[in-house]
Amino acid sequence: MAGYENMFPDVDRINPDYFRYIDRKVDYLNQQGFVVFIEVSRRDASLCLKKYYDWPNSYARFIQYIWSRYQANNVVLSPIHLDIISETVGPGEYNKAIREVMDNYGPPPFGTLLSANANPSTLENWGEPSWVTLQQIGNKREHDSYWYLTEIFHHAPAQPAINGEPYYSGYTDVRGLGGNGYKYGAPGGTEQDARYVRSSPTLKKECRALACAAHGSTPSTVLSGSIPVTGVGRARAAGFCVPGQRASLMYPIIPATAIGA
Repeated sequence: MAGYENMFPDVDRINPDYFRYIDRKVDYLNQQGFVVFIEVSRRDASLCLKKYYDWPNSYARFIQYIWSRYQANNVVLSPIHLDIISETVGPGEYNKAIREVMDNYGPPPFGTLLSANANPSTLENWGEPSWVTLQQIGNKREHDSYWYLTEIFHHAPAQPAINGEPYYSGYTDVRGLGGNGYKYGAPGGTEQDARYVRSSPTLKKECRALACAAHGSTPSTVLSGSIPVTGVGRARAAGFCVPGQRASLMYPIIPATAIGA
């Protein structure tokens, strides 16, 4: 925004040095066998972008730029990180920008999967048919949310699915529930943490949350694997399934937020 560049960037202009830096990281991760999940933006940038810029055209141009730059890499592309429906435009507003890209340019030419960090799921947020080719759930954390995977499993047409962001071991975010904190959270490595995530006492404490995510996802048709994100103090469980077929574990995925500038 004019006069507030240190608070909110000029989203109509890119920083070439930044993207050259990210290019090297994405290429390196691909060389090591990782698929990079690249999100165009986080949801809390959308309100200023919509109010002060040419929405949805400006955002559509940025989506197209990111997708065009990385579609030849081994990646999963996402137009938005929509972890909660708060301090953001709604899924329908994002869909305007996404549809503009799809209508003008079509889907990525090499079959790159399209997904989004959703709440509670891409199927709930954008329905069917949509631009999504890799369905995803996340951000509800607990075992009572895994049924969203089962819903995806039974929907047609059949598509792969991922549990992108389940419970984090040690997740005690005080911002939730009106400042009262995340009701199931507990310090990592504690018995309370293990009890909240319904995990096996035979595993090491730091692995129990991941085990829960894996166990909760598998009966809902997803075979899970885990990717530790060093330096962040968290770990993610990710898995894939092809509805109507046996679940199969694909390449490990690391989120782009873990490799940022």
